[in-house]
Amino acid sequence: MSTLLLRLAAPLQAWGTESKFESRRTQREPSKSGVIGMLAAALGLRRDADLSELSALRFGVRVDREGKVIKDFHTAQAVKTAKKDKNEEPEKNRICNIEILSFGCCFGGIRVRR
Repeated sequence: MSTLLLRLAAPLQAWGTESKFESRRTQREPSKSGVIGMLAAALGLRRDADLSELSALRFGVRVDREGKVIKDFHTAQAVKTAKKDKNEEPEKNRICNIEILSFGCCFGGIRVRR
């Protein structure tokens, strides 16, 4: 069996496994879906591609430096759309509360069966 090791270290990271609407949380370690997404992008796969082959791979993480979760907020500007009704209110800008992992370092391992 072969294993691909990825060193995942950066000043700011976000591993959003529990993000809902205006609340964007992060985990302290990479998620399997996040790493599979990076692998799919590196392979040039489209967003609507079948990822079942990648999802079936075994995944593990070793955390070398936990990092610190910091909180911030982002503002997202509403996109203008054609109104169907003159009484319809325009969309408002949104403020999202976010968490970001600061200076975390870990290794992700993907095991490949042959």
